[in-house]
Amino acid sequence: LGFVAIFWLRSVRENSSSSYDVSRMAELGKIVSAIVVAVQFFALQLFAVVMCSTAISEERYRRTLGVLMTTPITSLQIVMGKLLSRTLQLFLLLALSLPVLAVVRVFGGVQWQFLLQGLAVTATAMIFAGSVSLFYSIFTRHAYAAVLLTLLTGAVFYLLPPYLAYVSFVGHHRPWW
Repeated sequence: LGFVAIFWLRSVRENSSSSYDVSRMAELGKIVSAIVVAVQFFALQLFAVVMCSTAISEERYRRTLGVLMTTPITSLQIVMGKLLSRTLQLFLLLALSLPVLAVVRVFGGVQWQFLLQGLAVTATAMIFAGSVSLFYSIFTRHAYAAVLLTLLTGAVFYLLPPYLAYVSFVGHHRPWW
């Protein structure tokens, strides 16, 4: 909200209500919404990676995984419970941003579809990053190893496809340098 207030104060002139200022507010709403959604997209993935990096390895370290496996719940229920319990706070943080984005929507220029789609894509990416981190938590003993492997996997998923698309559509006619 402070971020929105700073942008608004910098763009508003005193005693002015021209159509130009109204159009600037619509542009301001678009810019602020895009920045908030983009920051959430990357930050919540990083938080999910860190929060899920010790989910299974912590059970092994405390020697409670064997006891957990003797309960009548399935392995899928254990993994889903770990994932959803670790990302619940992140879902709440994502939901808390919706009122701020709704206030920004009042400026105009931002559709509800954009906000809801941005939140859905962010939630999906957050679950994916948490799942990958949870996967690496099974095979590593230390949290930093799970975090690094997850970040490497994320870099491959986010950077390799655009690079391959560039090389296949544009780059095959020129050298890569």
